[in-house]
Amino acid sequence: MRAELHGVSPLAVAALLASASLQAAPPAAAQDLESLAPALAFLEPEARDDATILLPGPDGDRVLRQGSGLHICLADEPGDDRLSVTCYHRALDPLLALERRLRRDGLRGDEFSARVQAEIDAGRVSVPSGAYQVSVSGDDARATGQPAGLTVYHLVYLPGATANEVGLSAEREPGLPYLHHAGRYDAHVMWSEAAASASH
Repeated sequence: MRAELHGVSPLAVAALLASASLQAAPPAAAQDLESLAPALAFLEPEARDDATILLPGPDGDRVLRQGSGLHICLADEPGDDRLSVTCYHRALDPLLALERRLRRDGLRGDEFSARVQAEIDAGRVSVPSGAYQVSVSGDDARATGQPAGLTVYHLVYLPGATANEVGLSAEREPGLPYLHHAGRYDAHVMWSEAAASASH
């Protein structure tokens, strides 16, 4: 998996992606799909049109587009001035779908983590090692009317990994990769970077 924006204007790439992805989109879903352009830009070109796209909501996930590819993307949930979109490898979906459901049920903190761990221990959910996720968040230019400053978060899951095992710090340092949630079921290498917003 490589970041397609290196050496290329993120604004130009994301705008082109939005245009191409929306040509076959149902009108009602067009705005939801358009919000995904900044995250789709970090998938391989052939993966973008085959990704399954979901719209999270208080009553569950609504399928905006059923794809046959390796990736699942979450469109921006409406209702605020923030943009938050994610694309991840399909192998992560049992875990991330469970986490979304538990959050909808109001679970947080230790209770949340304990429930997820119980599902893993029971063999109902697994966490794949090496699976990639990209999330993009920031002020939503569509809502504010101002250019958005977006941050891109890259995650590679390494369940149970410790800082010593991967040779990275478990403390966040701006611009550097680090191991988040070291030792936990959802341990992952994470790094972030600024990205320009697509024009909506």
